[in-house]
Amino acid sequence: MTIIAAASWDGETWIGCDRAGTDGWGTQTDFGIKLHEFDWGTVGYTGSYRTIQVIHRDLRKVDDFEGDAGIERVVEIIGKSLEDAGWSKSASGELPTCKGLHLLIATKAGEIYQVHDDLSWFRHEAFAAVGSGFHVALGSLHTSHARWMETAQGNALGGVQDALKSACDIIASCAFPAEPIRVS
Repeated sequence: MTIIAAASWDGETWIGCDRAGTDGWGTQTDFGIKLHEFDWGTVGYTGSYRTIQVIHRDLRKVDDFEGDAGIERVVEIIGKSLEDAGWSKSASGELPTCKGLHLLIATKAGEIYQVHDDLSWFRHEAFAAVGSGFHVALGSLHTSHARWMETAQGNALGGVQDALKSACDIIASCAFPAEPIRVS
């Protein structure tokens, strides 16, 4: 399964992931990195490997990403990509849904966004995590961020590294942590 974690504090933004691949809850393999870099930021994904193949080409068309207008544009592009590929529309009939898809986006401007399988989104202030190990990673990120806020010790890179290691140590479906990428 997956763990993707991102942190943005003290002027730096980092995102990282594990490299585990499974077939359902079966055998893990070192699938490779689940992060994709674009001119405007880096996207980490969970869900079907086929999903990212469907949306990746169209995400490269995003030429500018500014705040909430940027995420709205990205979600619109993802929805169109999924619709063109035959994914179903949501209950509201507006955008396709893709069960299990969760994106974590770290932008060059230092913003962190989470996109859910119904294509709703949320902007996080300092850190976020998605995937089967998200709850362990969030606990680790919270501790790292609180330590930084109180003592100025640690940094966003260390927070992401600790979150990935914690999730991979504790959650059976997370494995093979990759070196995080500095986004800004």
